[in-house]
Parts: sequence; C-alpha cells; structure tokens
Amino acid sequence: MVQWPSGPQTLPGLPGRDVTSVWYLFRLELRRRGLAWFAAALLIGIAGTAVLGAFAGARRTASVITRSASSSNAEDLSLGPETEGTPPTWSQVDQLAAVAEVSTAHGLVALRLDHGRPDEDWLKGITAFPTDDRLLRTIGRPQMLAGRLPNPGRPEELFVNETMARKRHLRVGQRLQLIVLTGRELEAARSPEDLPSGRRLEVVIVGIGRLRDEALRDPSDPQLAPVAVFTAAASARFSELHPVNWDVKYVRLRHGTGDVASFERQVRALVPGVAVTFAERKSADARARRSMQPYVIALIAFGALAALASLAIISQMLGRQQAAQRSDRRVLHAMGFTGARFGVLGAIEGAVIGATGAVLAVGGAIAISPLTPIGPLRRLEPSPGTSVDPVILGVGAAAIIVLVVARLATSGSRTPAPTGVARTNRVVDRVAQRLPVPIGSGLRLATDSGRGTRAIPLRSTMLGLCTALAAITATVVFSADLANFVTTPRLYGWSWDALVVPDDGSNTLPATSAAVHAEPTIAHAADGRFGQVVSHGTTIAALGIDGTPNVAIVRGRGPTHDDEVALGITSLDALHASVGDHISMQGQGGARQFLVTGVAVFPRLAPYPAAEPTGLGIGAAFTRAGLARLVPDSQDSFMLVNLRSRDPVTPAARRALQARVFDKARSGQVLGPQRPNDVTSYDRLERTPLALAALLAVLALATAAHVLISSVRRRRANLAVLKTLGFTRRQVATTVASQATTMIGLAVIVAMPIGVVLGRWCWSATARWLGIPEVHTIPYRSLLVITVAAVFLANVIAYIPGRIASRVRPALALRAE
Repeated sequence: MVQWPSGPQTLPGLPGRDVTSVWYLFRLELRRRGLAWFAAALLIGIAGTAVLGAFAGARRTASVITRSASSSNAEDLSLGPETEGTPPTWSQVDQLAAVAEVSTAHGLVALRLDHGRPDEDWLKGITAFPTDDRLLRTIGRPQMLAGRLPNPGRPEELFVNETMARKRHLRVGQRLQLIVLTGRELEAARSPEDLPSGRRLEVVIVGIGRLRDEALRDPSDPQLAPVAVFTAAASARFSELHPVNWDVKYVRLRHGTGDVASFERQVRALVPGVAVTFAERKSADARARRSMQPYVIALIAFGALAALASLAIISQMLGRQQAAQRSDRRVLHAMGFTGARFGVLGAIEGAVIGATGAVLAVGGAIAISPLTPIGPLRRLEPSPGTSVDPVILGVGAAAIIVLVVARLATSGSRTPAPTGVARTNRVVDRVAQRLPVPIGSGLRLATDSGRGTRAIPLRSTMLGLCTALAAITATVVFSADLANFVTTPRLYGWSWDALVVPDDGSNTLPATSAAVHAEPTIAHAADGRFGQVVSHGTTIAALGIDGTPNVAIVRGRGPTHDDEVALGITSLDALHASVGDHISMQGQGGARQFLVTGVAVFPRLAPYPAAEPTGLGIGAAFTRAGLARLVPDSQDSFMLVNLRSRDPVTPAARRALQARVFDKARSGQVLGPQRPNDVTSYDRLERTPLALAALLAVLALATAAHVLISSVRRRRANLAVLKTLGFTRRQVATTVASQATTMIGLAVIVAMPIGVVLGRWCWSATARWLGIPEVHTIPYRSLLVITVAAVFLANVIAYIPGRIASRVRPALALRAE
C-alpha cells in the first residue's frame, strides 16, 4: 500500500492540482520501484541492441558494394577487342567525350622460370602490362594486404593479387625470374630452348592486394584468376612485342554508369567489324548484390522476429509491474485520482523507462556494429570498425520511447478493476471435470487470466508463445526448402550430367566433339557457344545450345527457332518484358527481334575469368544459329552431356570420362555442377534460419517461465485452497506442470499450421524472386521434434515454479487474504 506522509496535507494538490499530485506520485514510485524500472529498461536495451543492430547491419551490408566502389575509384566498365592485336582506331576511344579517365593495359605472356624451364601454371593467370601509371592508383585501387603499390618507373617491381599469391605461394619481397613473350611466340616454341633468350626479366614482389572483382566473387569461384600487374616502365621495355594477346581499357565515365549504353555504341562505331567485349561494373555489382541479398534478408528477418518476440515479453513485464500497483491505484481512484492522471503518470514512467532503454539499445547497437557487414563481401568494407547509422538508430530509439510510453499510458489510464476471479469457461470446465483433479486444475489455471491482484498477463504470454512457435516452424520449413535447393543441382539450372570444356576452346572443340559423340557411355551431347548481347542498354551473358541437354526452363519453353530466346527472371525484369513479348537484341552482327519463349535457370558459366557469367536469373539462351546471327565471332566452346547410366555422377566418374575424352592432342576438363555465387551464399546461410529458431525458442521459454512464476505468486490463495482440500506436494507440482503443458499445447495447435503456411509462402516468394522451380518439402520429423521438445521443455521450466507452489503454506497464504 502507499505510505502517505503525515501532516494535514497528505497528498499535495489532490484532486485539484494535477501537475503537483502527478509529480508527487512519480517521485514516490521512483523511490519504491526504481530498481524494477531499471530492470525493464535493461531488458529493453538488450532486446533493442539485437533489433537495431540487425537492421543497421542489414543497411551496412546492403550498401558495402556502393561504398567500396566509391572508395576504390572503380571503373565504370572495361572493354577490349576479342581478336588478337589492337585495331588501328582503338586509341581514339580515349578521346570520346564521355570518358573522364582511362587506363590501358596489354596482355603478354609472362612465365616464371624454374631452373631455366618455364612454369606452365602461370599460363592460367592474367599478366597485365599497363601503358600508364593510372591503373591501381587512380582507377581500380586494390585493397592492400601486404607491401605497397609498385613504382611506375621501375620495371623490376611487381604487384600480384590475393589469388595469385595464394595459388603460387608468393610473398612480399620474393624475387622471380620471368620470361616475357607473345602468345604466337609461345605457340611457335616446340621446346623451352626455342623461347627467346633476351626476354628475361627479374622482378621483386612489392605488394599483394585484393582487386575489387576478386572481392566481389566467391572465393570458391573457378573463374577467379591469378593476376600479376607490371609497371608502365616494364610495359615500355617490351613495347616492341606485337601483336599483344589482348588490349583492355579501364574507363570511368563523366556522368556515371547511366551513359554506358551510349558509350558502347560510340566504341562500336569507332571499330566497325571488330567484336568488342564489354564488362560493366553495374553488372558485376548486381551479381554481387544478389549474392549478398541472402545475408541482408537474414538480418532483416532476425531483427523483425526479435522485435516481435521482444514486444511480447517486454509488454508482459511492463504489465506485471503495473499489476503490482493496482491495489495502490484503487485507493487513489477512490480518493478522486482520475484515469487521465493515471495515464499521465504512466506516460512519465514510460518516458523514463523508454529513454533509458533507448540509450542502452543505441549504445549496444553501436558496440556490436564492428560485426557487420556480414557475408563474403565483408572484406570490401572501406571503413571497418564501429559504425553509426543515424537513420536506423534515430528511428529505432524514437520507436522504443513511443511504444513504451503508449503501453504504460494506455494501461495506466484504465480504471482499476476490483479484486475478483474471472468467470470460468464452460468448455474448459467440462473437459477439466473428466480429467484427474490435478490435471484439470492446471487446465483451468492455463486458461484463466484472473482479475485484480490475481491477474496474470495470459493473453500477451500466449501471443508471445504463438508468435515464437509460428516463427520457429516457419524458419524450419523454409530451411528445409533452402537445403533442398542448394543440394539439388537441377533447381539452380544444372540439368545435365557433365560439362565438357576444352582448354583452348574452339580450336580443339571439333576433335573433342567427335570424341564425345563416339563415347559409348554418353547418351546425349549438345555443342554450345558463349556470347554477349545487349538489350535496352543491358549487357547479358548468352549461351547458344542446340539439342538435348539444354537449359532448364521454369516457365514457357526453350528456344527452338533462330529468332527465339529464353531469359533468366532477373534479365527479363531488367528488360521490362515477359514471356510472349518481342524484344530487340544487339550484338556485333547488328540488332534483331527475338520472341521470348520462356524463363530459364542458368548455372554459373563463362568463357574466361574476366567474362560476366550466367547465374540465377541472369542469362539468355538462344539456339546456336540464333546466337551466331547476333555474335558472328562466337564459336562453339563447350559441350553438355548426359550419361546413359542413371546412377549419380560422382567425381570419379567425371575423371574417368575426362581421361577417355581428352588425350595428348586434346586437353580439357569434364566439370560437375557449377553453382552460381548466389547459391553458394544461400548454402552458407542454410543454418542461419535454425539459429533464428534457437533465439526464438529461448525467448519463448523465457516467456513461459515468466508467466508460470507470476501465476504461482499471484495465485498462492488458490494453491492454498487446493492443499487445504488435500492436495499433496506432488499433486500441486503436477497442477503447475499441467498448466505449462496446456499453454504450450494450445500454442502448438494454433501456431504450427500458421508456421507451415508462412514458411511455404516465404519460400514460394523466394523461388519466384530467384526464378527457380517452386519445389516444397515439409520436414515432418523436424516438426514432430519441435512439438515433443516444446512439451518437454515446458515441463522442465515448470519444475521450479512447481517446487515453489508445492511449498505454499495454506495458513499464511489464506491469512493474507
């Protein structure tokens, strides 16, 4: 009860002076319940840290690609002729009005000499000889991992990327003996003795860094290439070597990537008849964003689910605190203290608790910010360490204060209800009468929230339990579909048994094709070619395939005529087209109209490391002749095969096939499923939904434990009556266990069907967004485990409240009544 001060004016201003009386009661409550207020604020701060940290981390993770491009001065695009050598008008590209800055690099062969003999592993890398000092400095600055950038005026200094250092076991300060020559000279050499002796160059590795494209790709990407960048002085030393293997320009435009399409048209006009390959930064960034999207979604889902569960628990705690004040407030109400004043008092209490919790939440979110961004592109973060997101933290802090104030103000303004017991439910009574008395009593307690001082926050508790269990079920169902997706190659476009790729592409493909068609273990084989097409300013990786096997089709059908195309869902959306539309496609062969016949799924395929690969939702599938009409220079460069045996194709089976198809005259690889980077990211997140489920399970258990303890404390009189009627300690404990089992059982019955529907809906939305088949699996065993575990844990957490209840002394409990 309120301890009123002595004297003639026991309560200043009551009921006339509102401000004085409310302020007096606030100070009185602060002295009496300050510790409880701080506990509530601390819980709000802990929950707010998780929620705000997750949403701020999602924003930081989503923006890391854009921020890294700005910090590294990344080029808008790179371009180069597909043919060997340099077109006569190629240098005029630098003078185009749209060009803000450009750096040019030549490709020459640089082989490491080991005891005078060339190391052919270096042929699998990229050796770039820039003609100026802008590359790696003002364009495409790498993230340095060790050492420094080479001095442009020193031909003996060398920069290597992280992949080169890892694969070749290189380190800063290491000296290498190299020989530099053209591709034609290498092809003409029949033995190491035929290599030009005057082309030797001794270099020292002065820096190891991570290139931006290297950071954008998954480390397991087979298209990741070792890169060695020489200096402009080294390029000048070998300037007489012609023709170069390739010539690439790295360009930053004056007005950003919005002018890329017009710039590409101007370049093609400068070099008519020459096939030019463009690699746009926006395409690489879009691919990287798709691979990061799962991590962003996971953080948002984590924050949303944590917010829902935290709202239920915190609302329950605040309701319990106000329930403890009801006896005092009934006295004040009888003395004339109106509901409006109770509402003002609750709002002030809420402001204090909410502001303290908001400060703790913001501080906690800032403290855990170094853990973000998450995912494979974390290494792209230009400013690692502590991060402050004023938008998320500001809005989140305001939301915390507003919600707490609203919760305490609205509940505080209600007129205090008289002490009593709510009317029982007839259905519950009938069921309870047919059960043993301890179990029936637990059933009644689980469905009766009580009134007055005996009231417990049953509704908010059941809402919290149902929310948590529905979310757990949804995440488990979603996780099962996710696991099925990342482990089933056909769902991400791998609809054949093997991919046959000659090492030097079209030069040996006819002989390889003949060997493949003569192989008795192969049932079907289809020749394919790579290309690159442009539509409405969007560059798309393209495949031209005839026959079976072909690309996987999700909706519609595959192309069968030369004027038809099937697109990935992302490419289709970028072109604002749909199945049945006619779209214009452009290549070196000009522009043509194509009918969109279907939506296809593509695995990760690319002709060479620097090329833009196909992937989930990305790519265009033509017939071979249809792609040749757009890109006349494209040639057959791979084969798709299906084996006669229906047994799973193992790595050993692919190695055996490779040994039979390729001999000394032909070299190449027989590859298994090539997962897009998106799938790799989803595979890494396969356990994330389960981690979210574990967090929600902890919150649900905390909610159930809280309501059981509250029920025992506030219903001591009810328990005392039961013991007076002859209940033993064991029967009282059974009553509490029955109460817990009933609560969890009702929550499971309501929440599990909702969770299954929600999980399937989430995966259907994800599948449509990814452009993959909607294949569902229901994890019956996991759902059964959840049900059994929920009931078991409910009885485990009921043990302590049951022990407390069994020790209630009837005389003391009833005397207090």
